[in-house]
Amino acid sequence: MPNEMSDSSPPNGNLKCRWPIDLHVDSPATLVSAVTSALIRVSNDTRTTTGFDEFHLGRWLVEETLQNGEDVALRFTLHKQSVPWHSFSAIWRGDEEELTRQLADKLQDADEWLQWPSRNGRILTARLNDGMAVWEQSGTAVSRIGDLHSCV
Repeated sequence: MPNEMSDSSPPNGNLKCRWPIDLHVDSPATLVSAVTSALIRVSNDTRTTTGFDEFHLGRWLVEETLQNGEDVALRFTLHKQSVPWHSFSAIWRGDEEELTRQLADKLQDADEWLQWPSRNGRILTARLNDGMAVWEQSGTAVSRIGDLHSCV
């Protein structure tokens, strides 16, 4: 039975996602927890720019599209005022940090006019650094994804 989450709180934390999450997956609780955490972290970082302010009625729709062994393909759609705005796919391979990096990278590419995130006028890049999803600038980790507000 698909898991449908209307509460956007992570299963083990107090933070909430900027936008509600509708999660439709048949996968284990570890994937549900990882997807929720990744969306909370990436969405939290969108608060560092006014470019996402018009998404006040936004919502995430997450659907499982394919399962092949340990890999699970997921389709993420961010809605803006109840209309699908941007969709992208990501692969779950059991690593929450890699999933978070994928989501940050894909959301960053959603709108070529939205130069997000940036620090000191330079665009940051989502990367894995020692197994942790971070924002990098010129090859140096600036912030863990989800904590960007502390350094911009």
